[in-house]
Amino acid sequence: MLTNWLIAAAEQSGWWCQSTSLAGVAQRTGATIYYLEFMPRQGDKPAPVMSLFPAQGDIDIAVASEIAEAGRMISRGFISPEKSMLIASDHRVFGITEKSAAGDGSVDRELILEMGQRYARAFIHFDMSEIVQRQGTVISAALLGAIAGSGALPFAEHCFRDLLSSGGSAAANLAAFDESFRRAQSGGVEVVRAP
Repeated sequence: MLTNWLIAAAEQSGWWCQSTSLAGVAQRTGATIYYLEFMPRQGDKPAPVMSLFPAQGDIDIAVASEIAEAGRMISRGFISPEKSMLIASDHRVFGITEKSAAGDGSVDRELILEMGQRYARAFIHFDMSEIVQRQGTVISAALLGAIAGSGALPFAEHCFRDLLSSGGSAAANLAAFDESFRRAQSGGVEVVRAP
């Protein structure tokens, strides 16, 4: 869903977009990596040749729906302090290897947060799972809000909002989008307004 929304936002904004996915088989039946490339259309120039897979250290924006996924991106060398913005929900969903370990096999959330600060050019993270549970929607809506609010993509906010404004889940999707958008604009810090 998130990939389709990003493709639609790019196309509405007059950009080329190419997407591919790499299915995983390791944890929780495997995490699929979705890879997208965007490039602005320039007059009558032909479509560019884009890559079908991510290159280590050459990712502009990396998005993770759970903090251990962000840790895997860092450990695989996709995140670069010179180039990469890392956007992640910092909640935990324990993987099979963590649950089946004899003893505490859990991944250290705080270590991943520290690695994100060290290895990413910018690191926006907050608990998007809590937002979507409260709003009654899926994490893709919160991730889209965080991406839009980060300012990392050159697409207008209304392009993203328009994509969410129809269908049975429109109100919930927009609520999660808006909350994540505001949180990302503040760098992932919860915005608390004085009474």
